[in-house]
Formats: sequence, C-alpha cells, structure tokens
Amino acid sequence: MSLFKELSWSKIVIFQLGLILSSCNIYAQESKSISFNLSSNYYVPLSNSIPLFSYGFAFHTTKMINKLSISLGVTYSNISFEETVSEWDSYTHLTRKKYEIEYLDFPLVFLFPNKEIKKVNVKALVGLIFNTERYYTETSYYDNSEPMVIQGKWAVQNIGISARGGLEISHFISTDWYIGLSPYIDVMFKPIHGESHPKIGASPIDKGIVFGTNLTIGYLVF
Repeated sequence: MSLFKELSWSKIVIFQLGLILSSCNIYAQESKSISFNLSSNYYVPLSNSIPLFSYGFAFHTTKMINKLSISLGVTYSNISFEETVSEWDSYTHLTRKKYEIEYLDFPLVFLFPNKEIKKVNVKALVGLIFNTERYYTETSYYDNSEPMVIQGKWAVQNIGISARGGLEISHFISTDWYIGLSPYIDVMFKPIHGESHPKIGASPIDKGIVFGTNLTIGYLVF
C-alpha cells in the first residue's frame, strides 16, 4: 500500500507540527524568523462549470531559514459553481445544478525570495496541498417543480494532493506586522475521489485546476 493511501488529515497535521518544531532549531538567528498568518481566500475553479462566489480562510505558520521560507497550516475552503444541463430531460425537466463543497486543505509551501521593489517583497512559491472534503450540497433546479437539495459527504474518500505555484507580494507596515497578496494556481494530481466529482470536473484537461488568491496579515512572533 502506497504512502499516500496511508495518509489521514490527522497525520498531516502532526507532520506539519513536527516540521515546524524541528525547523526552529535550524539556522538559529538573532532576528525574528517565525510568523503567524491569517488569510482570506477567493477561488475560481477552472472547469466547464459556471463559477460562483467561492471563499476560504486560512491559518499558517511561516519559518524563514536564510533566504528560504517554509509555510505550513490549514485552510477552510467553500467552493461553489453551477452546471447547466445541455440535454432536455422530458421526465424530470432538470435545467441546472448548483454545487457547494467544503474542503480542508493542509498546505506545505516553499517561498523563494525574488526581489524587493520599493519595500515590496516579491517571492515565488511552490508546494503541495493535501485536500480532504468535509461536506457538499447539491441543488437541482427544475422548470416545473421546487429545487431538490442533497447534502452529505461522499463515503469513499482519499487524501487528495494538489501542486501549487504562484507568487507572494508582501509589505511590512510596522516592525513586526506585514500584509501580503498571493495569487496562485492549484492542479490536483491525486483526486479525493476515484471517480468524476464536481470539483475535479468531467474532462481530464480541467481536472482539479483552481485559481486562487489570498490576502494575508502576518505577525513576526519570534
């Protein structure tokens, strides 16, 4: 059995905490090198569906080791989109479906300094995002009856894994406080489910591709 099949969200959290604690003993510095960060997120799933307002919130810890930074944490995501029904069903009169899916993501992101432009720091970021689904709501709309709502959680799930690439643009507003904006794109290469699922789309070309951006406020702790 592969390592990814053995993973669970609790093991990922323990792994992240262990990595943070171990990194605190690497390259001890006189200046502060560990920050706590809160972020709000906005998402657009890049699929054949119609994107609706999608949002998320995140808490993560960043450890600076010389010119490299490691960011670990947890993100709550609520991704919504709508699908139109192309073929008319003369029996059910289904016209469209709306999906609202909640996720917990556990990012492991590396940030590489690029350049500082007028006190604005620009970094490239790459990493892995471990995904698990919490809950979903599927609403079916009909032209001759009230909408039908299905809520629940898929019985068979894996820990999904996405690759992330993007930028972090940050600026210190005081000695310890800073704000940041991070546009990025996630590509899921190990899906949460073994079959087609609303987030990963029906076509392999748009499988698990999500554009996101987060607005972060961070504080250098120690």
